[in-house]
Amino acid sequence: APYSSFKFRDVLDGLSNTIAMGEIVSNLGDNAINGSLSWDDGGADADVTNNPLHCVASNEIDPERPQFWCPTGGTDCTPPARIVNGETNGRGMSWASAFRLSISGVFTVRPPNSELCIGHWADHPGNFSPSSHHQGGCHILMGDGAVKFITDSIEAGNQNAPMISSTNRPGSASPYGVWGALGSKAAKETVSEF
Repeated sequence: APYSSFKFRDVLDGLSNTIAMGEIVSNLGDNAINGSLSWDDGGADADVTNNPLHCVASNEIDPERPQFWCPTGGTDCTPPARIVNGETNGRGMSWASAFRLSISGVFTVRPPNSELCIGHWADHPGNFSPSSHHQGGCHILMGDGAVKFITDSIEAGNQNAPMISSTNRPGSASPYGVWGALGSKAAKETVSEF
């Protein structure tokens, strides 16, 4: 959570098993799913938190160009309600607005370079995967200082499971496989290989 603090002793999963931060692509205004947010400000936060595949299930990704959002006038897909491009709420833009998770937060729900999908408001939960322009993955920094390259195909468990939050099973082990286990700090999840 933004503005919360903890010490190394609070990382019960071990510093070498816990992601401290991840690489992100700044919004380039190109409607790429890993740099431009699909934001349904008329929707509900539960749309995304209860279904991490919300934007996929809503058919918002262009099937002809799967790294981009559906364009206006798309015939085989549904354009997002709003795509955040070229504004302060964009990914990597107003970095000092740390309370807005959509700008600089990294979640381990959807695998790296997945679509950025948010519900009602910019400082609410959503799918904010790490991202990069590297082929097939991105870099993450572990709590022990090690930098690792994580592939887009990392085992990510049950992608249909609701996100764990302060109101939804707090303290539970992540349902998102190895990827989710790397993102939790105190669920006593350890990862032997990734």
